[in-house]
Amino acid sequence: MATSRLFITALFAFSSISMATPIENLRTLFVPAPTGRAIEPRSSSATGWHKRSEPHPDGSSYVVKQENLVLGLGRSTRREPEGFTVAFFKPDVAIDAMGKVLKVKADDFSALVDKAYETVGLPQSDLFGNLWSVKQPVSDLAIDRLLTAGSSSSIDQQHIISVYGHDGVTRELEEPVGGYTELPESLNDILTLGKEAREDYIFGEEDTAVVDAANAVLRKP
Repeated sequence: MATSRLFITALFAFSSISMATPIENLRTLFVPAPTGRAIEPRSSSATGWHKRSEPHPDGSSYVVKQENLVLGLGRSTRREPEGFTVAFFKPDVAIDAMGKVLKVKADDFSALVDKAYETVGLPQSDLFGNLWSVKQPVSDLAIDRLLTAGSSSSIDQQHIISVYGHDGVTRELEEPVGGYTELPESLNDILTLGKEAREDYIFGEEDTAVVDAANAVLRKP
């Protein structure tokens, strides 16, 4: 029943999203650990990146380009089926959930990208959208969708992982994925870091023009 409920939730949340073909091309770009699993991070050196970032000089006139996308985090709930958390663009640019365009510290940007790439070697789940489901005592929780771009702007080189019920603390999975019974530390870390971009979020008060432009490249069919 739990698996069925989560599958239905995933279909609802992502019914209008075209999911990219995941890791086939990325396998030639990113080499996983010898066990076939992604290398786990040793620390979260990028913690606090959002507070350390400064307003980008271009502000809301910043031009979002698909080819500059490095990684991003979407969010799906009943209220926000195509919600947006953050998108990172080269060089060292982030757009947060409020639509603020930020200049990220170079060291923070590199650390964030490294952590995202650590998830590329993870196994895929059997659920729609490569969904990993964290075991939680309640239902109808958010689904976070991590997108990591490849070495080109091709949609076929995007790697996607979706996580239901992530809270940064609980890691036990509803069902094992490729031998994992807990959410991998690398995946837990990058989701937690990405969500720093929602720390000032107020629903309905975001810069919709900027958010829509950034969200469009995350969900480009």
